[in-house]
Amino acid sequence: MKFKIIITSLLFVLVLSSCQRDPLPKNAIERDKYIGVLVDVHIAQALYTDRLRINIDSIESEPLYMSVLDKHGVTEDEMAATTRFYTRNPRKFDKVYAEVLSQISLKLEEGKEEKENIQINK
Repeated sequence: MKFKIIITSLLFVLVLSSCQRDPLPKNAIERDKYIGVLVDVHIAQALYTDRLRINIDSIESEPLYMSVLDKHGVTEDEMAATTRFYTRNPRKFDKVYAEVLSQISLKLEEGKEEKENIQINK
């Protein structure tokens, strides 16, 4: 009987410990700021890819990425810690990326409207 109590207790402790939430690291970026960084990283990456495709210049990817981090006041370590956290929490990462895509779509629409306004004013 004592053996059953010990085994049951151990199983209970294991179940409880496995249900603990994965905490956000201390050096992680706040969610909304992380979303802003990701939006700018993806826009910068698209510009980089587009420039390579049409051979405009020899811009390099890493300095572009670092300039985005600098713009937001984020270090590589903070970005890496935050990304690791979200990759271990896919549901949260899905929600983050839904917001990233929403903001990129909004920026594209704003850009289209601005382009149309410039063409109208010519």
